[in-house]
Amino acid sequence: MFLALLLAATGFAPASPALPRWHITANRLDVAAGNLAADFTIANDDRINERFEVTAYSWNQHDGTDTRRIDVDDVLIFPRLVELAPGESTRVRVGVLRTDPSVEADYRIAVEQLFDPQPNRSGIHFLLAYNLPLFIAPERRIFNARIVGISARSRRLRITVSNDGNVHAFMATAVVRWRGASSTYRQPFYVLPHRTMAFTLVVHRCGSGIVTIAPDKESHLEPLAASLSIPCR
Repeated sequence: MFLALLLAATGFAPASPALPRWHITANRLDVAAGNLAADFTIANDDRINERFEVTAYSWNQHDGTDTRRIDVDDVLIFPRLVELAPGESTRVRVGVLRTDPSVEADYRIAVEQLFDPQPNRSGIHFLLAYNLPLFIAPERRIFNARIVGISARSRRLRITVSNDGNVHAFMATAVVRWRGASSTYRQPFYVLPHRTMAFTLVVHRCGSGIVTIAPDKESHLEPLAASLSIPCR
């Protein structure tokens, strides 16, 4: 789940920042093959009314970075605009009109808290936005990811992972091992089907070693490993 904090100034009097008090009941949405619907709940834990907007966009990866297309017409969301009184919650339904059964379909669902200038809201307030991955599984899942490139420059290690399967792979941790020492990095990222992603680790040693990337259990992959060499200069 990606998290965004948007800062909104609502007054001129000094005040402590007011943190959002609402939550959703999902970190991501996984839809089994043959089922084109999912849902989650938004709950208002605050003592004032809160308003939200829910949108969908397609999710892709190009040249090692995430891309998106806002004008999605194959994902239906109800309701798109939500207003909740204190203590209230509502169920949001998501439906997909069509999908290719041979490969996973990937989307993101954005839940954004809307700015609401109420008289009793003075000071500085944070607006929170959740970003939920939505995965529509294919009829037959194929898991196949591998490390395809490692380069080192100025103690920065760039690792490229390719996913030749038809479902996403989620890389949870990376471990770099030298003789007698190791470093663990928690930089989780997704690699979508038939896509390649790269990430950078800052290392504090030089010489030869091995990097191991551990996918999560749901990726059904063995750890990915490759040798590395970092110049000592």
